[in-house]
Amino acid sequence: MMLRSKDLERKHDPYRLFAGIVFTFLLSLFLVGNVHAQVSTQLKPTVRRAVKFDISPPLRSMPIIKENESDKGEDDRGAPGPINDTNHDPDPVVQRWHGDGIFNQDNVIPPTGVSFNGMTNTTTTTPPDTNGDVGPNHYVQMVNTRFQIFNKTGTSVFGPASINTLWAGFGGPCQNENAGDPVVLYDQLANRWLLTQFTAAGPTYFNCVALSTSGDPTGTYYRWAFTTGTNFPDYPKYGIWSDGYY
Repeated sequence: MMLRSKDLERKHDPYRLFAGIVFTFLLSLFLVGNVHAQVSTQLKPTVRRAVKFDISPPLRSMPIIKENESDKGEDDRGAPGPINDTNHDPDPVVQRWHGDGIFNQDNVIPPTGVSFNGMTNTTTTTPPDTNGDVGPNHYVQMVNTRFQIFNKTGTSVFGPASINTLWAGFGGPCQNENAGDPVVLYDQLANRWLLTQFTAAGPTYFNCVALSTSGDPTGTYYRWAFTTGTNFPDYPKYGIWSDGYY
């Protein structure tokens, strides 16, 4: 996905902003041999525009949606899943010792300036998919299908709330589902917050993307719904660069 930074300038009309957004999937099929991973098929990128876009009211004024039951699918289901699978070859390069390195008594890692408790995983869903990022004045945390905003002293200024609170009034699966696999990133170049989750009910799937219009994570957000069609977008990841979001 690429959100071009020049399309995010406030002087631009929001619908020009919408028109300038493309969603790109790069899918490659890899077959792993004994020595090298070989590419057998490489698909061309698929470019799609957002199927819906708007600008939210200020988040601080939106009613909090409390989480009742998570829609998030279990990634590790116990005995059949990888978390309990011990039928594998031992890792020949696993580190079996540790040393102090540069962190000796004369050069220890400094303590944190501020420490406070964030959200806990109150659901039975595993793994918790913990995410968090820090900006000049706030820390935003996401755990499974919830998020919370703190100031730098650890005081909560919003939440905890279901992530789909961000899409209240948006309509469609982004508003109605709360499926998790969340991502929160602070863009220090543009002073914005990127918060996302996906939908999981199908048969058509979406990535729900919210980007703050300012450095205030409790303010207004640009909101998009990008469809991945019938391809389940299992835990998409995002990167921040000087010219856009990828």
